[in-house]
Amino acid sequence: MPRKGHGQLSRLATYMKVHTSFVSQVLKGPKDLSEDQAAAAAEFFSLSSLETEYFLILVRESRAATPRLRSLLDKQKAALKKEHERVAPRVDAQESPLSEDQKARFYSQWYYSALRLISSFDTVPSIEELSNRLSLSPKKIHEAYEFLLSVHLCHQEGTRIVMGNQRTHIDADSPLVGRHHSNWRLKASELSLRLGSDDLMFTGPLTLSHKDASMARKLHLEHIERISDLVKNSGSEELFCFNLDWFLIR
Repeated sequence: MPRKGHGQLSRLATYMKVHTSFVSQVLKGPKDLSEDQAAAAAEFFSLSSLETEYFLILVRESRAATPRLRSLLDKQKAALKKEHERVAPRVDAQESPLSEDQKARFYSQWYYSALRLISSFDTVPSIEELSNRLSLSPKKIHEAYEFLLSVHLCHQEGTRIVMGNQRTHIDADSPLVGRHHSNWRLKASELSLRLGSDDLMFTGPLTLSHKDASMARKLHLEHIERISDLVKNSGSEELFCFNLDWFLIR
């Protein structure tokens, strides 16, 4: 976490509506969280649904008064671990094309693609930094990465989430292509009012002959190829979006 987590204990206590000394006692061992407090802590740390369920079981287990209950909770933990191992990717996991349902989710929002690409950076920003930069809640970022891991578009290397080798592509005749274009054009529209010095937007309605229109389209295709070749051999340091629109006004 930023600043090595400095100040997190106080922020956690405030979020759970308890005194900082109580959180210290929980962390050191003498006291346990209530289930309500545990649910608040899980929300504070943006745990996924599976992680939250596991955390709540740990809390119940620590407060359990009988061996029978502890045994039952232990079985629940084992079942959740098995579920996690079923969906959690491994570095050597066999890559496979996305199913139609997985494609539908991946192309439903712009940030799935954005977070996947950002995971290729040499230094991946923290969840807090991503939240500020992308204007997304930590919980949404966490859930998005959980999905990217589950379909092998990213994989885990120690404590880091890294972009996988599997490529994403959507055919021009796919029913999802409209959503894909729309997602990023809405993002461009959102940013158009606060462009920076590194940004470039051009909108130019114009008239020209049929012959020159065909030539202009060809030039655009050549430009796409040149950009694609440039990206292949470029390092991953910043995330940009390249949108190109060329269409006949009907």
